[in-house]
Amino acid sequence: MKYFSEKDGSLLFRNDGETVMLTPWGADSLRVRARILSDIEYDGFRLAAGGLAQREL
Repeated sequence: MKYFSEKDGSLLFRNDGETVMLTPWGADSLRVRARILSDIEYDGFRLAAGGLAQREL
């Protein structure tokens, strides 16, 4: 089973029904989202500061 994958610049980890997504956020931050028994869907929600940054994972 493949645990790690990349999607739209984010690193995804999947194991035992849990999904964790790490996304570059701002100059030196990460946005972390997690779900149990479902995929993480893009919701259009953005934090007040920061924004998507171009980083190499």
